[in-house]
Amino acid sequence: MGTILEQILSSLNTKIGFAGSIITLYDHFKNQDDTHIKETFAAIRNKSKEAYDSYCEYRQYRKDEIGTPLEKHILGYWESCLKRDTVPSVTDMVSLKIASKAEAEIMLAYLLEAWMENPDFVEWLHDILTQNKLDKLSETLISLQKNLEGVSGLANQLKQQNISDIAFVISPKRIVDAKNSCTDLDVKRYYMVDNRFVTMFKVVSAEHNIPHMEIIKKVENLVEGGHPVIIAGNGGLGKTSLMMHAAVQWTSSGGVAVWLSLSNKDIITEQKAAAFFNHLIASIPVGQRILLCIENPYEGKASFSNLQKTWPNNDKIQLIMAERANRLTLLADPDQDFLLYWFDDAQMIILQGLGQSEPTLALKDYISYPFPETQERRKKILEKCTLFLVGEGIVEEKDRLSSVQTVLSRYSKPTVSLVELIYRTLFELKKRASKPGDIKLDWEEWESFIESEFGKGEIYTQKELYGVIAALKIFNTPITITLFCKYFELKERKLRGLLNERLMARHIEPVIFHNDTLQPKHDVIAELFFLFHKETVSINFLMLNLLQCMDENEIELLLINMVNKREFQKGKKYNVGQIKYRDYMDEIYNRITKNNLNLSNTGMAKLCLGYLWSRFQQNTFRNNVSLNSILNKIAPEIDGSLDLAKLYTEWGIWARDLGDNTLAEEKFRTVVDNYPKQLPARTELGKLLSKQKGREKEAEEVLREAMQIEPKHIQSRTELGKLLSKQKGREKEAEEVLREAIKIDSQNIMSRTELGKLLSKQKGREKEAEEVLREVIKIDSPNIMSRTELGKLLSKQKGREKEAEEVLREAIKIDPKNLHPHTELGKLLSKQKGREKEAEEVLREVIKIDSKNIMSRTELGKLLSKQKGREKEAEEVLREVIKIDSKNIMSRTELGKLLSKQKGREKEAEEVLREVIKIDSKNIMSRTELGKLLSKQKGREKEAEEVLREVIKIDSKNIMSRTELGKLLSKQKGREKEAEEVLREVIKIDSKNIMSRTELGKLLSKQKGREKEAEEVLREVIKIDSKNIMSRTELGKLLSKQKGREKEAEEVLREVIKIDSKNIMSRTELGKLLSKQKGREKEAEEVLREVIKIDSKNLHARTVLAKLYESCNRQIEAVILYKEVCKYNPGNPFGERGLERLKKYINA
Repeated sequence: MGTILEQILSSLNTKIGFAGSIITLYDHFKNQDDTHIKETFAAIRNKSKEAYDSYCEYRQYRKDEIGTPLEKHILGYWESCLKRDTVPSVTDMVSLKIASKAEAEIMLAYLLEAWMENPDFVEWLHDILTQNKLDKLSETLISLQKNLEGVSGLANQLKQQNISDIAFVISPKRIVDAKNSCTDLDVKRYYMVDNRFVTMFKVVSAEHNIPHMEIIKKVENLVEGGHPVIIAGNGGLGKTSLMMHAAVQWTSSGGVAVWLSLSNKDIITEQKAAAFFNHLIASIPVGQRILLCIENPYEGKASFSNLQKTWPNNDKIQLIMAERANRLTLLADPDQDFLLYWFDDAQMIILQGLGQSEPTLALKDYISYPFPETQERRKKILEKCTLFLVGEGIVEEKDRLSSVQTVLSRYSKPTVSLVELIYRTLFELKKRASKPGDIKLDWEEWESFIESEFGKGEIYTQKELYGVIAALKIFNTPITITLFCKYFELKERKLRGLLNERLMARHIEPVIFHNDTLQPKHDVIAELFFLFHKETVSINFLMLNLLQCMDENEIELLLINMVNKREFQKGKKYNVGQIKYRDYMDEIYNRITKNNLNLSNTGMAKLCLGYLWSRFQQNTFRNNVSLNSILNKIAPEIDGSLDLAKLYTEWGIWARDLGDNTLAEEKFRTVVDNYPKQLPARTELGKLLSKQKGREKEAEEVLREAMQIEPKHIQSRTELGKLLSKQKGREKEAEEVLREAIKIDSQNIMSRTELGKLLSKQKGREKEAEEVLREVIKIDSPNIMSRTELGKLLSKQKGREKEAEEVLREAIKIDPKNLHPHTELGKLLSKQKGREKEAEEVLREVIKIDSKNIMSRTELGKLLSKQKGREKEAEEVLREVIKIDSKNIMSRTELGKLLSKQKGREKEAEEVLREVIKIDSKNIMSRTELGKLLSKQKGREKEAEEVLREVIKIDSKNIMSRTELGKLLSKQKGREKEAEEVLREVIKIDSKNIMSRTELGKLLSKQKGREKEAEEVLREVIKIDSKNIMSRTELGKLLSKQKGREKEAEEVLREVIKIDSKNIMSRTELGKLLSKQKGREKEAEEVLREVIKIDSKNLHARTVLAKLYESCNRQIEAVILYKEVCKYNPGNPFGERGLERLKKYINA
């Protein structure tokens, strides 16, 4: 990756230089006067002096000894070349004994760079390159010369704007300087995670880094194509190094790059940002572009925002930035999209962990290119970063290689970053080193430094010295020197002086000292400190102590950084362990109440947000009454600031999650009234209203208003799509709204997932739904919601249960504590014969994680209710759900179903179901269950029919209620025709409905002369579902009543028993069939006794067996069975009539 100057030098040394080939400078002055010639020579001599001074300055950084040529030889070297008609070259300098080869290579680079600023020299060099047919190099030379003219002016302007400390111009000369001044110590520091600009610039310029060449090529192509480039990935994967490589490569090819290192200290104002862009554009020659590299955009988001506001939309500026994935999502937050306009058509390079082939980040509609880390590159980096330990005699070569291999094999998860690997390798080598103390990790080096200067502390532990720096860094907050010294009672002036002296001596501390603050060299190192000391150092202890020492400004900065962390907002657990945010907020609040802390409105708003979000991290809603009281005391009144809009919106969300819809609506409307164009609050209000019965129209109006304010607002569109999808007959509208959202942002996860859910509920569109959900997983492979919905979809498709299970288990692997896929897996397993125990374990695991989880408890209740002898447990579980949520519809309906199946509890069941209807007058399921219950009670058939017809009025296409109505009518004399019409109507609505077809088959089978029709209907059901038990059993019954078809009937019934060995109905029918065939009484008895073994209280099998015994003159055994029937079901007519017939045998 040689610079354009190095390419020219190579040409001067190898392709040019033979006699008569050069055009002397005098040829250009034929028409010039002597004064101009003298001025040109003087100018070149002055530039030679600058080059000589640069060489001398560089020489002091070199460890190896190189000499210094005489100044007079260097200043007169150009004139010497002209007199001898010779091109300047390394070979020429060596032959004249001006310099050694090593000295000449460096000196000539500085000379050429300096001479390039002279137009006459550039013109002469251009002619030489053209004469020697080096046209491409010649063209680049002219561009370079123009760029160099602009660089000088740009550097001066940056100084005048007072932003030269954060805006660094990368020019060919500076690359040469960096390359020449790069030492072994710089390389060592680089691999020991010294990520300062100067170190990284030197190492990359000198090509001592280990780039991922495939990524380098991709970045180069994207930059050449004019796309803004975003380099994303988790911490410690080499994002900044990659961007530095791109900058050096760009400049080496003749361009100019500017490196912007943003921070929360040196803020670029809007005025400075505008001036910066103006100077940038002015410095770029016609036809050229400048590469603008932006580092730390999130940390310096105030500057980043001002740059965004003043972006000139000029294609002369090629943008590239590097940032962590989680921080990028915050920068792209729709509330305040920092990427809008200037990064609109960006393309993303996503650096991923080892073996991660699917993209781990989906952002806006950006095209992304995932690049997983390779084990080979990891190995090279670890070997290079530990090589110095062998050179310094600290470890043996074999131990070094062995440690590298151990760490690579032990820490091969994708989440392990390069930075973590380096430190784990050093930690491993400490165990094997002859003198472990010679390998000092950052915290050990810092502890030694402080204790050597200030002595050992009496009021703190040694680990706290680095721990407080690491603790604040976890929240993106550097610790000020003042706070550090206050915490440890150190002399501030002395520490500041010591740090300044050591830095001036080019000693790199184990922490970064910048802008009067201290912070670890890398975020990952802060996390590793706590991982390595998890038994001895508590981040919560350190933070609570720090909060007692911090002043208002420090606490406000901490709160701002803390509540902006995505892990906090989403309730994610940190690598450093459980963070007790609520305790931090309480400590700050206590200081406020004691009047020794005064926060601004912004600080108070952030504190309130901290309280609200701490509930996620603590995984509890503790002290909710207390929290609302605190918020009422300290929350500032709405004043027009975005911070307060966010606070009141989050307050509303909190209230909604607690079930206090009135308070939630009040907070949302406060924001909407005071910030008419604030979309998040409007969207949340729409969501809230959409979940309240009878307020769907209001919800729709609110969401449509949000879309009018911002037609491309994704969230409001998605919520509107969800709302419409739940309203019968509006599915098409819902689909249009969701597809429009996807058009606006093709990578949007939520709208695609909702579309998948919508399609999955529409018959015949399962394949489309699956495609949509699988597309979401392609965009965002760890997405839990889409995986869960896909699992649900597959679980409803016959024969795809195994696929469904795999999808759900994969979702659980990605996020073991996510309850939704667990519950769906429990549901799936509960429907599979023989897997009830597994299902129960899964659902009970969910309840362990969240004791108040409604869905898992309801599913557990359903599961238990289907298991003989566990009805009482099922009832307890369902009643517990109702205690948690007294208005829960599903659990009450399931309880009603459970009670309706228990003799003597029909009244209780009815009360429960009628209570559900009171809560939700249009609830379909509870009304249908009530209709079923009433239909089984003598004399209440009319009530049952009214209830079921009411359901059909509410939902004219409801399958279950129509089927139940058909069953009810079929049992009433003279209404068979009505029943048939109802059932055939169901089949029209859903041609593949099993239950209605089976009921129709049963109905027809009871009508003389329609047996053939009945058989056709039942065989059609079996075609639709070859393993359907009910239809096969009914077919067996039908055939058993037809003379000469007994054998067919037996085959059908035995097939059912093969499908389900414990099926009661088919075995009982088979027993009846065999009992009527001469000579097969014994077989019939065995079949029926098997039924009683399976279900000890089964009445039907006992009655059939008793009749069989009567026919075989085994009256006493028949009496025993009839008595058992009456015992288990007092008043049973079959039992009572049987005993009446056999009363003479009763006392026998």
